Amino acid sequence: MMESVYRSGGLWREDALAYYESETYGKRRLWQMVKEQMLERKGVWRNGVRTSKYFIRTKGKRELIRAGVEISEDIKVIEKPKKRNRKREWTERDIEILLELYRMRAVKLELILEKWFGESRGYGKIRLSVMKKEWLVTSKRTRTNGRNEAIYRITERGVRLLVERGALKEGEAVRARDLEFSPMQKDVMMEAGELRFTLPEIPYLDSRTFKRKHEMNRSELVLGGFELPDGDCALYIVRDNPKEQTVQRLVREIGAPRSNISRYLVFCKGDKTHFAGIRWSTGGKPVHVLPLNEQGVTILRELVFGDRLAELVGEYGELCTAPENRWRFRHVLKTPAGERFAVETLTGDTVLLERALREYRDTRTKIVLFLWEEDMTTLERVKGASWIEVVSIPRGRLQQKTF
Repeated sequence: MMESVYRSGGLWREDALAYYESETYGKRRLWQMVKEQMLERKGVWRNGVRTSKYFIRTKGKRELIRAGVEISEDIKVIEKPKKRNRKREWTERDIEILLELYRMRAVKLELILEKWFGESRGYGKIRLSVMKKEWLVTSKRTRTNGRNEAIYRITERGVRLLVERGALKEGEAVRARDLEFSPMQKDVMMEAGELRFTLPEIPYLDSRTFKRKHEMNRSELVLGGFELPDGDCALYIVRDNPKEQTVQRLVREIGAPRSNISRYLVFCKGDKTHFAGIRWSTGGKPVHVLPLNEQGVTILRELVFGDRLAELVGEYGELCTAPENRWRFRHVLKTPAGERFAVETLTGDTVLLERALREYRDTRTKIVLFLWEEDMTTLERVKGASWIEVVSIPRGRLQQKTF
């Protein structure tokens, strides 16, 4: 048909369709050749009826030459680019990114670029586009906190590559479609992922791994945890204005005996007074209830996981590890006047404070309580407890490089 278009200098639509057995198929083929820029279509009037006429283009002439049709014009044939037959090589960094997407299930583009590419963000975007083109990852734009952000996830092909490289075991690998978040858990799981990238130096266990390690049910609220020298730290994130049954369920879950969990971390997206006055049944293990903001993350990094607590209260004495005692107090404060037990709510933990209020009645030695100056709830809680000496710490000191 294209040869007839070339020889005649142009072919009417009705004549072109006559070359095909089916008119529907003929229309589709003509549309494809126009789209491929082999033919040019012009709309014209013919005998008072609107119709189309097709003309050959340079690309169509090249196809005729390849088919062995002689053409009087001097048309240069452009060789088609050879298909890539070399298998693409995937670097260790690519595998690390895929493994992180598998573990965290969904990661923001900005976090990937910051951790693995640093200042080479442009190259990072190119590399991720290559991985996306090869169907190792997929992305979707979503609006969070007033910003459009790209969220990356691993695909089935990406999971297979991790198995081939030995990063995952064949029988234990989870299908990519089973890694998708439900609408109810998406926001808190994304927050947990961001928190994990905020503390890259501390080993993190995703929710599946953490629950498997501690033999927990899949329906439990824990989002994952951090691996610490003295045991794991379970992570929870509570939405703004949670239901009362959710709060009670979380309290019961934390109260369940877990031998290898040394502490619990509860981040609150809104007001943390939902847990004020709650008696945690953890056997003395700390429960850090903190706001999910920059200040809460700083307290976690510097005081809970860091070693700056003793430095923060250093002007009042030397904070040391307490010897074994019936109340399971963890600290003693050494001063020239002697030693006294010390408890603190600076890290959001009130477990030992409640124990001091209920059980400690040694009138000979007072307990020292360190709290933030603005913590009016705790001040009201200890009012009338004559055996507790309160020391207030300005919250602004937390931002200082040295105390």
